[in-house]
Amino acid sequence: MGSAYTDIKSPIGHDFGDEQTQAELELMDELHKLGVSKYVNLPQLIVVGDQSVGKSSVLQAVTEIPFPTDDKMCTRFAKEIVHKRTSPNDTISVTVEIIPDSSETQERKDLLSSWRPLAFGPTLDKKTMNSIFKQIAQAESIFIEDHADVRPGRRPKHNRLSSSVLRITRRGPDEKNFAIVDIPGLIRGERCQKHDWVFELINNDDQSPRYLKERWYGLRNRAPVEASNSDAERDAIEDAFFSGDEWNRLNKKRLGRHHLRSNLIKMQNRHVKRSKRSIPSLLSEIKAKLVSCNNDISKLGPPCNTNVEQFALMNGIARRYSRLVENSLNGNYRGLIQPDTFARKLIRDGLDKFNDTLQAEGPVKPFVTYTAEAKLIPGEDGMTWPEKLMKDSTYGWIRQVIESFRGTEFPGDLNPLVIDFLWKKQTTGWKAIAEAALANAESMVDRVNEVLFQSVCSDDDLRVKLRDWLHADFQKASNDAARELERLIADEIDGHLFTLHPHFTSIRMHRQQDRINEVTSVLSKEKAWMNQQQGGALIPNLSISSDKIVGTELYHDKELAVVLNTHDSLEAYYELARYRFTDNVALQVIERHLLGSDGPLRLFSPQYVSEKLNGERNEIALNNLVGEHLNKA
Repeated sequence: MGSAYTDIKSPIGHDFGDEQTQAELELMDELHKLGVSKYVNLPQLIVVGDQSVGKSSVLQAVTEIPFPTDDKMCTRFAKEIVHKRTSPNDTISVTVEIIPDSSETQERKDLLSSWRPLAFGPTLDKKTMNSIFKQIAQAESIFIEDHADVRPGRRPKHNRLSSSVLRITRRGPDEKNFAIVDIPGLIRGERCQKHDWVFELINNDDQSPRYLKERWYGLRNRAPVEASNSDAERDAIEDAFFSGDEWNRLNKKRLGRHHLRSNLIKMQNRHVKRSKRSIPSLLSEIKAKLVSCNNDISKLGPPCNTNVEQFALMNGIARRYSRLVENSLNGNYRGLIQPDTFARKLIRDGLDKFNDTLQAEGPVKPFVTYTAEAKLIPGEDGMTWPEKLMKDSTYGWIRQVIESFRGTEFPGDLNPLVIDFLWKKQTTGWKAIAEAALANAESMVDRVNEVLFQSVCSDDDLRVKLRDWLHADFQKASNDAARELERLIADEIDGHLFTLHPHFTSIRMHRQQDRINEVTSVLSKEKAWMNQQQGGALIPNLSISSDKIVGTELYHDKELAVVLNTHDSLEAYYELARYRFTDNVALQVIERHLLGSDGPLRLFSPQYVSEKLNGERNEIALNNLVGEHLNKA
């Protein structure tokens, strides 16, 4: 029985076999090869559906290529069938190739692109196709890279699908410009056995969730016993099948493979023509993507394939970094835009805060001010001056310690252990304050480092690897700084009190005189017996100055005098030791270990790069740090 439809080799409407259409199809094909479809929309016909629903049979009917319908390899990756019209005098040719996915590594791309099946003729009959897919099955390890999906509590699952495409291209003077992609089928649960959905599709109500915009087409696929039938025999059986009375009420133009193929070609070319009108905008979009891609590539820096190139890159980064670091530490902030890079200023600010905190929060017992003392003296409450002053908690604490350390000293003298004990108690908070200051300095150094590395190394991955590579030496500097601080704290708190500073005596004397002057000033306003003037001095009808009287009153009591002198000596020493400790922390901890040649800021230098990465013995380390990574590129 002859076919009731136009021969597939005869002209079909909208085939557009002209050179311009062919060029447009070639352009789309090349864009697909380049992976452009991942970033911009390109027209493409695909076949989708569940497994074992007849996709391969439909594909065979449309393309006239007999795919093995029961071949497992055939369902593990997408298949693209391309028909291309050539000049009238050209011979028919067929190519079979693997188009690697753009996400594959370069090694995988080379491996997949190099594969070809053994020689075969231009006639893609069942025997030839079976041979091709048998070769594919034998080379399964090439096409499909096994990836295990291991999840807690579950058995490992293996990904047996390939993201690459098997392309079969047939060229000839009688071919139609046509391409279609068969997507691997989905595996789903058992579908309900009712067939209402079939009739729903045939009715094709535009309100139905299964509405088909391009309408439905009915095909009669080969039965298993007809697998060896030719295309002509298949068409004859299909014609006879659809000529039955049960099909008369259906549109004949929706039945048979030729009508389906004709409409697919129309659909394809309609999309191509639509794309043709949008090619200028498409090219603009591609250019924008290309500019963005080139910018990303430029951030990778110059090529680093050889050790020489890799070392040159690292040395250049170290040189630029060192120059910025020296400017930052020398207070030369020209060229440093962000305040986070002003290292010297940040260090100075931190040390000022450290010193102020030692003064305000360092003493466990606050030192008594002369204004506070003077407020305790006035008042007719029957209490002596020593009794009034001892009401202050700090003076009371000092007297209690003196009494608890009484030994063989003479009356009015002080056990030497008292001042050591008081000092250790007063400086109990220094350790926490100093450690916080060091942590703040380390945080500042890390922040400066981060900003400077971003400035000299725009490659995010390389910058992370570089800082990881430096981390061990950075951590060593931090540990050395912490140990140095521990030694300084032990020297200041646990050692004997000692100073040769010439201001120690003067500070203590000024403190005593300030006390006398303030008490005298307050009493001059409160005591009527001190309001008489003689020779410019306030006196109680005597020729002795009022400050002498106040001084005598304060210090004639030996117990009070010892407490006051101990307080003043401790306060004077604290003042000198606070600056000494701040200076030592600044120079011996922060400057030496954090800002020195082996510190986190100055460590990374051309000299360091030469020591760690230059020469044959360091080639592997250098390549691991800077070497090209094709996946990233």
